[in-house]
Parts: sequence; structure tokens; C-alpha cells
Amino acid sequence: MKKLLLSLFVFAALFTAQTQPVYACSCVIPGTPVEEMEKSDAVFSGIVTQISDSHEYGYDVTLEVTEAWKGVEGTLIKVHTGMGGGDCGFGFEEGEEYMVYASLTDGELHVYSCSLTGILAESNTADLGEGTQLTETKTLPEWAYGAGVLVVILLAVAYTLASKKSKK
Repeated sequence: MKKLLLSLFVFAALFTAQTQPVYACSCVIPGTPVEEMEKSDAVFSGIVTQISDSHEYGYDVTLEVTEAWKGVEGTLIKVHTGMGGGDCGFGFEEGEEYMVYASLTDGELHVYSCSLTGILAESNTADLGEGTQLTETKTLPEWAYGAGVLVVILLAVAYTLASKKSKK
């Protein structure tokens, strides 16, 4: 009777326990840098400037691009990665410079530990040829866009008032 009650208790505990997602990482040996570049949507080197928790899962990593081979237009780029371990997330460190091979998924660039992504000084980039050295693009501060919209609205109001006066 005690064994039956114990079994029922264990079953009830397991049945009511909250489940957590489980992730498993299984990698195929990556190809050469040239092969991996062909498969990747973005290939670049960059310095990690910020690592933040993702709105979904894992981390959002911002890098200042130093050289680009494929799929990069600006000097700052954000990639997403998992938390590491079983989800194939790559362990970026702030301030470190990396060679990054990223894949586009659902409109976001993702980096996995199974790619050739790694510390730039330890990466083989010779076969990729020379990348494009990116220079910082100057953008207006955010307040300038709001000010521009306000000026356009004021000009439209002034034009409307002036045209009403001239019709009288």
C-alpha cells in the first residue's frame, strides 16, 4: 500500500510539474571560410559594443563593424544569439573583436556556435580576400527628425492660412 501511495505521489508531482523548454545543439563541422561565406547572409569583423537580453530569448549583440565581406551596409550591426550550451548560442564578450558569419532568420541576423564565428585574431580570413573598410556614417540625432516634421507641418499650416487670405 505504501508503494502504491508513493508511486501515486511521484506520478502526481511529475504530472503537475512545470515544464521548461529544452534545447539541444548539434553541429556539422563547418566548411572553409569561403564555403561558410557563401552560406552566410552576412560576413564581417567587428567589436562588440553592447550585449543585452533579447526581447524573446538569448542575447542581442551590437557590434561596430570594422571590415565587411558580405551583407553589411552600416558601421553598427545587431545580431541575435542564444544563451549558449544546448541552444547553439555563441558566447560574445563586450570589447572583443570577432569574425562573424551570420544567417538571416525572420528578418534578424543570427549567430550560432556551429559557424566559423570566432575571435578575429584567431580566425582565418586570408582566403576571403580583402573586405570593405567601413567608415562611420553620420546620421542626424533623433530630435532632428521630429523637428523636421514639425517644420513641415508649420509650413503647411502657414500655406493654408496664406491661401485662404488671398482668396478673400
